[in-house]
Amino acid sequence: MDLNPYANSPTVPERRERLDLRDIFDDVCARVEPFCQTGGASLEYWAIQAVREAYPSLDDQGLLIVVRAALRVCRGGSTPG
Repeated sequence: MDLNPYANSPTVPERRERLDLRDIFDDVCARVEPFCQTGGASLEYWAIQAVREAYPSLDDQGLLIVVRAALRVCRGGSTPG
């Protein structure tokens, strides 16, 4: 028995609200990766600064969303896509 209500639907509704972040996600992952490989203390602050410098028009909420998602991917907690 398939519990997915959209399994037979021709289109699946988009659940994400910030589609603009998809366009920059791969680049953000590349910018955040050096901060993941150092280990030890969290370098999230520096990762945020690096992404903020690259995308100055990105608002604070979008910045946190995309950096934290990229950090999860770098640390192996999730897969992109």
